[in-house]
Amino acid sequence: MRDQIQIMTQILELCTVPRSKTNIGRKANLSSAQLKTYLRRLVSRGLLEHDSGKYMTTSKGHSFLEAITQLDYSLEDYTRRVSVEMARELERKRRNISHERDKEKKKV
Repeated sequence: MRDQIQIMTQILELCTVPRSKTNIGRKANLSSAQLKTYLRRLVSRGLLEHDSGKYMTTSKGHSFLEAITQLDYSLEDYTRRVSVEMARELERKRRNISHERDKEKKKV
């Protein structure tokens, strides 16, 4: 399921070329009511402009897309680093458990 940011991002990406409301709705798979809400929100925030029946991403909208893309890359990098650290920690714990078991066996 998509969240609001994902939907707005998709609309802005679609509108890097002029698009009609119908075309946006079909490509973004949104109902008419949903589309109306998102278009109104994006236009009111200056991220999208409406002219001659077409919607187009503004320079502010392009900046928003760049920021979202950078955030996405940063989160992917962070997630990857945390996953590697967690895997290393789990391996350390597994080795410690194995070492403790070996010590117990030698005592017996």
